Amino acid sequence: MKLAESKIVGIFPTPVYITQRETLLTSEEQKEIDEIIENGMIESVGYKEFQIPHPELRSISKNKYIFNDKLKSIKEFCEDHIDNYVKEVIKPRKELEFYITQSWLNVSEPGGSHGSHAHQNSIISGVFYISSPVGDGISFYDPNIKIKRVIKIDPDIENPSQWSGEITTAQLVTNTLVLFPSWLDHGVPFNSEQTETRISLAFNVYFVGTIGDGSDLTELILR
Repeated sequence: MKLAESKIVGIFPTPVYITQRETLLTSEEQKEIDEIIENGMIESVGYKEFQIPHPELRSISKNKYIFNDKLKSIKEFCEDHIDNYVKEVIKPRKELEFYITQSWLNVSEPGGSHGSHAHQNSIISGVFYISSPVGDGISFYDPNIKIKRVIKIDPDIENPSQWSGEITTAQLVTNTLVLFPSWLDHGVPFNSEQTETRISLAFNVYFVGTIGDGSDLTELILR
């Protein structure tokens, strides 16, 4: 019996915004990154779960407000794409000003990973890859997984569909910027082929302005 023509439509998709900075790091930018690392990193050595536990082997800069006074051009690049993300994804009906709150450097040694997590007190989160090893990527975890596992039907592990897969990994290269909703769980999977150090600049975004409506008691003014 021949099946009638059909289609599968994705509803309520989760936006992950990926773009590339064409300009390579300048010598001044590299100098500032070196200074951030030299001024102090905090080690984060633990074990997180992916398929099997792997050490994090990761350190975070003591400076958690890097964009306040360093890497001005990279900050402007990120801000331009934050504006575009807001315009294309959020589409607020009122004028809101989105701004970067905190920004910090991550340095990951070969053989490390970063377990699944989300960012609190933030609307949009982003990662700019200063140095990304071959085969590097960022994994995103299905936010509806608990609902889907009420009845657990194992998907094809080797070739899951976009509907049945629980993890999606975006392959990245140096100078890539990724923006995504801060509530979305994400992490860095273990890469057995990684031989170089990964350096990334992560940041969070919030906004000022007025949301809601005073007539129905939902107005919130953020200054």
